[in-house]
Amino acid sequence: MDKPFKLFSLPKLALDDVLKFLNPIELFELSQCSKKATDYVKQANTKNFRIQVNLSPDYVDVNGYVFYVGSNAHELRTFRQEDRIFSGKKAKTSKTVPQQWFENRGFMTKDINAWMELYNCRKDSLISVFDDRSVGIRRVVSHLKELFKRNIYSLTIPSDPNSKKDFDMIIDGQSEIEELVISRRSRTVENLTELFDKLKVTESLELCEDFSAVRNFPFTVKSIRIFVSSWITSNHLNLMKDCVVIQLKGSTLTDQDVTSFLDKWKSGDYPNLQYLYIGSDNLSEDFTVFGLPTLHNFSGSPFEKQILGQTRVIRCAADVEQNGRVVAKIKFTTSSKVIELLVL
Repeated sequence: MDKPFKLFSLPKLALDDVLKFLNPIELFELSQCSKKATDYVKQANTKNFRIQVNLSPDYVDVNGYVFYVGSNAHELRTFRQEDRIFSGKKAKTSKTVPQQWFENRGFMTKDINAWMELYNCRKDSLISVFDDRSVGIRRVVSHLKELFKRNIYSLTIPSDPNSKKDFDMIIDGQSEIEELVISRRSRTVENLTELFDKLKVTESLELCEDFSAVRNFPFTVKSIRIFVSSWITSNHLNLMKDCVVIQLKGSTLTDQDVTSFLDKWKSGDYPNLQYLYIGSDNLSEDFTVFGLPTLHNFSGSPFEKQILGQTRVIRCAADVEQNGRVVAKIKFTTSSKVIELLVL
């Protein structure tokens, strides 16, 4: 009979190399074995781990490996359950995410099978149930932050205003976050002002709110995406000079507003800008800029560029020239009243 392999008998350098090959769920499972195992996992090289938290539905994503949180033990009644410890408290867990979990959280029936296949067949998920869901999500987040020694990279706040307590507890002790997504009607002006006072967003901000009354809105974030941007004016655009990506949907900006912005960009006022998207019904059907006869009905191959980790593509676009060379591609879609600019 083969002797069991004693992992923790390896020299530290060899053990470190082994731990590099374990994914976040495997490291979590290893840490459950003993205090010694937990200490070794905490010393593992997890600097490339990104903890992403979504408060509706409740889950934590660590580099594509998902820790779901439930509050109904019956969801796991037909699956193998095991005890796991989160921040000192036991929870029933399963490596199979049941159909009822998706149903209870409002997933469309036609999508449930696809989600189950995605997260069950690849064995990259774990579901844990708690008597109180809010307590559960806070315990899971706190535990993973301590285990992997990483702050939250990305947080999605739902439309449920009752999630404010969850947010306050989860983000406690963290003054910066790379990505923040805020759903529509999720916060009062007072809540939003308090949020941006205590939390600096550095990389990406995505929202569906009217933030016109929020005095400390972070216009300096690298990527800003606003789905309801009717409140954005030319004065707000002037505050976005540090932005790399600007996406405004549902805008009320006019031909004059957009022309003024693009002229300022061409003169160097927005040196970091690489991608611009503005959709506004106030743009005229024959909108153009830079003296170009038209901004649509062009042919040619699409142009794409990696910007902040995402591929941006622009098709059938006109060339923007400066000092005898092409510096950007620009396109206006008349049917949707959308202007796009991709800087080369």
